[in-house]
Amino acid sequence: MKILIVTVLFCMIFAFRLPVLYNSTVLALLFLIFLFILNINICIKNFKKVISNTFTVKLLLVIFFVHFVSILPTIIHSQYDFTYFNKFFGLNISLITTILFFVVFYNYFDRENLIETYIVFIFLMQSIIIMMAYANQNVLNFIQIFQADNAMEQANPEYYEGLRGLSLSTEMFFGLSCGYGLAILLYFKLYIKTKRFSGLLLMLLSISIFFVGRTVFIGFILALLYMFLCKKKFFMDKQLYKIIFLTIFFAFATYVFMPELWSKIYNASFDLDADSQTGRSLSVLFSYFDVDLDEKLILFGDGLYTNSDGSYYMHTDSGYLREIYYGGIFYCFFILSSQIFIFRSNNTRDSKVFNLIIIFYMLILEIKGEVFFTNKIILMMILLLSLNNLKFKKGNPYD
Repeated sequence: MKILIVTVLFCMIFAFRLPVLYNSTVLALLFLIFLFILNINICIKNFKKVISNTFTVKLLLVIFFVHFVSILPTIIHSQYDFTYFNKFFGLNISLITTILFFVVFYNYFDRENLIETYIVFIFLMQSIIIMMAYANQNVLNFIQIFQADNAMEQANPEYYEGLRGLSLSTEMFFGLSCGYGLAILLYFKLYIKTKRFSGLLLMLLSISIFFVGRTVFIGFILALLYMFLCKKKFFMDKQLYKIIFLTIFFAFATYVFMPELWSKIYNASFDLDADSQTGRSLSVLFSYFDVDLDEKLILFGDGLYTNSDGSYYMHTDSGYLREIYYGGIFYCFFILSSQIFIFRSNNTRDSKVFNLIIIFYMLILEIKGEVFFTNKIILMMILLLSLNNLKFKKGNPYD
């Protein structure tokens, strides 16, 4: 059963391309429907527990309201650019699949941290796939069958030294790196709860910084902050120094014994802009905010999400700016607060702190790109964690 759960979860979250079925999330949904029918009596009982819960009812109402509000700015401005609304509508399959996954496997989540363990494990699997694809061209060729047609073009192999575009996932860059950052946060949460630590597993997760994006590093930093807030005698924890030692050892060993790989990692991850001495992507990010916005645009937006050529309106990647350009600052606040509603803790201090850390993490990520209600990986992970937290909350609301 564990293998089945991990396989379905991997297909759900990474949504790699499949012929006929579009992507693996659709495959997971169809398989979950099959399992639901196969165990219909138990699943109907679980479905009633989950769907009749106050949180689930409010969640569905919030999703419906977000769909409704997301279409208003472009209609009010008479622009009729429905690309933003279509993006939200596409999330419905992810949400339905996530809830159905929890319903079908409800009885197997009999330990509080089991769902976190499964999530971390599928990211470890993804890391192994990435390294195999990097090491072996035949593996990479096979992986590319399940990637988008323009995946390698987006991976920019010349600039990134062939380190990007190696994952078995639809999201291979910013979206995937956001997921990896959250997976690292979950790993530290599991360590605090279970007292079990593996330097090898942490390295497998952390190596994604070089293969999917530097955004992962933000998750790592916030994971240490969470550990500082929730772990007694933080500076006396030997695992903290093990992390520092492993980081230094890995960097030194790569530099000495694999100088070519070190050069690729440096160029892809730490390449500096010659003029500003800041990362090139950071320089581009700063340029997005170097614009003059009039009060009308800030308050009400322009009702546009894309240009006529399909590029993003104002050619910005920043999530905050895309939402402000589309519907104004109040619309931006509405989207942020709507997703924050999904967060649920199990009433313990650690769980509440962890949720606050994730919200802070997402607010930081939104500066670089869209995360709130648009990053499917993050959305599904948070929904699974919230549904699971309610199950182990004192006075289980599903009972």
